[in-house]
Amino acid sequence: MRCVSLADATPSVWLTFTLWNFGSNSDRLNVTFSSISVRSWSCTTNISQTIPRPLKPIESCWNTSRLPTARSSSTLTSFSRKEITYDLLWALFRPNTEAYATCRGTGAPRCVIYNHCEEMKRLAGSRYLHVSTRFLNSDGRVLGETTVCIEIDIFRGAKRIELLSVYPLEYHPEPDTTRRQIIECGREYVSLMGIHHRQYDGTVFYIDDVGEIVRWYI
Repeated sequence: MRCVSLADATPSVWLTFTLWNFGSNSDRLNVTFSSISVRSWSCTTNISQTIPRPLKPIESCWNTSRLPTARSSSTLTSFSRKEITYDLLWALFRPNTEAYATCRGTGAPRCVIYNHCEEMKRLAGSRYLHVSTRFLNSDGRVLGETTVCIEIDIFRGAKRIELLSVYPLEYHPEPDTTRRQIIECGREYVSLMGIHHRQYDGTVFYIDDVGEIVRWYI
């Protein structure tokens, strides 16, 4: 993950992402610093022995991040207006957030779970936010979890959150109605697993080897 990595021997924490996304939940999570040691920009949890010196710098940084600073207040005000700037997109999502997007092939609403994001650059030089998400999918026989990456192109100034290619479901103009529709669609999708005889008149699509959508009418 982008903000917390448990893959290495020493778990690492991206302070900017972690302090913002989890700062408001620190009281509920009961975060303490007496059993954490620091090594460069990484944090290692030590359970078997007590660390004699608390991590005052990180604790101070954590507590400071929870104060209404000018930047955080500005960000929250922007969120309350349901607007966002490109440089603050990382603060819009939290891990495991239910995010609203649309299917590339049909344009139908879909709900995905946010994993992490990272800014990338295309060969032509344009920048974009690479948003990694996951959702339930099926090959016709087995239902399982798969990932899909959604791109948010760089933009100037403030933009309405619901105009992004992916955004937290809570910022949708009708989140409750949309949630019910997506759940019902998901149930119908699961009911069609296996072999069925159906009559269909419309457009079908598939994704080719280079990631492009290929459509045709049947």
